[in-house]
Amino acid sequence: MWLPDELVFEPAEFDAGHAVDTDGDGLAETMVVQGDDGLTVAYDLDGDGHTDYQVEFDPTGGYRSWELHTGADGAAAWRLTDRGTVAE
Repeated sequence: MWLPDELVFEPAEFDAGHAVDTDGDGLAETMVVQGDDGLTVAYDLDGDGHTDYQVEFDPTGGYRSWELHTGADGAAAWRLTDRGTVAE
């Protein structure tokens, strides 16, 4: 499957007040948002209050995973890391 290196992507705004601690470290790093266009799971992996990784599920079972990458020059860009269909 071909995945473009970088795409224009706008992540979900991370809200720690609606997030849960899923790895037991005491920090609320996982937020789930249900919308008309599907389900979004956003993760703040470094505790800075911003989404670092996100998975979107559409109503037909399709999904896309995005990850924030920072280059050697310090510039950040979102990259599509995976996409497909959830098995039935």
